[in-house]
Amino acid sequence: MEITTVVKGSWDAFATKITVFLPKLMGAIIIFVVGLFIAKLVKMGIVKLLRLVRFDSAADKTGVKGFLDKGSIIKTPSEIIGALVYWFVMILVLIASMDALGLPIVSDILNDIFLYIPNVIAAMRDVPRHFFVPADIVSRAYVDSALPIGEGQTISQPYVVALMTESLKLRKNERVLEIGTGSGYQTAILARIVQEVFTIEIIEKLQKKSSGLLEILGFTNVKSRHGDGYFGWETESPFDAIMITAAVNHIPPPLLKQLKDGGRLILPLGNPFLSQNLTLVTKRGDDYTTKQITGVLFVPMTGQALKK
Repeated sequence: MEITTVVKGSWDAFATKITVFLPKLMGAIIIFVVGLFIAKLVKMGIVKLLRLVRFDSAADKTGVKGFLDKGSIIKTPSEIIGALVYWFVMILVLIASMDALGLPIVSDILNDIFLYIPNVIAAMRDVPRHFFVPADIVSRAYVDSALPIGEGQTISQPYVVALMTESLKLRKNERVLEIGTGSGYQTAILARIVQEVFTIEIIEKLQKKSSGLLEILGFTNVKSRHGDGYFGWETESPFDAIMITAAVNHIPPPLLKQLKDGGRLILPLGNPFLSQNLTLVTKRGDDYTTKQITGVLFVPMTGQALKK
């Protein structure tokens, strides 16, 4: 991809984000104003209730009121509790407002805590997807769906990219082989997480375009080549993990051989022209275990894979 295309895509994506952001901003303002009003009502109600039950009189016996009288803005214990409740409600309002804006407050914090591999989330945040889609559909770059990239190929749905990446349980010091570079988006996600990524693309035009873009974006830990990924990259093997991003009806034997002991391979396994099961293969010595994750629909793996 040329730099001018990248820049144009960036501006188009920015305009799209502004269009999406304005309604969110209005929603956040409404939430904040209504929340502020509710917080004040709750504070007033709490203070009045405590005064009705003579809470301040009971607190006087503990010496709290005498302490508060010494220059404190809040003069009674009931006002202290009212203020605490007010700020508690306001914190909830602020969180709700920021969440309405789409800021990484509630949902992202929960994701970081509960997802097994939080570095996948960080990688998805860091890599700008709009750089990897054609300029004429850049406005759809952040829609959670697969998009066409030319040559009969697609850039995968973000959810599927995250799911496949997370399923491999990648670590920083690992080396990963990717079969089917495509746009280079999945490659970039992997490169943000692991030490080295080796990626093979059978369509030469896509290989040149994606490798050029990855270089422009500064991914120095990626090695790319044109070829049939069915046979893997023997001279660089063994690999800690292998990802196949095209549908195939069997697991290519050369790729199994290029896995380290304890290595993982993930692929859409099934009929290349119908639907497949996202399948995780783990190598243990001479044995392999498989785990089906979910149903998926990928474009077929071409080359040797279709001859089997």
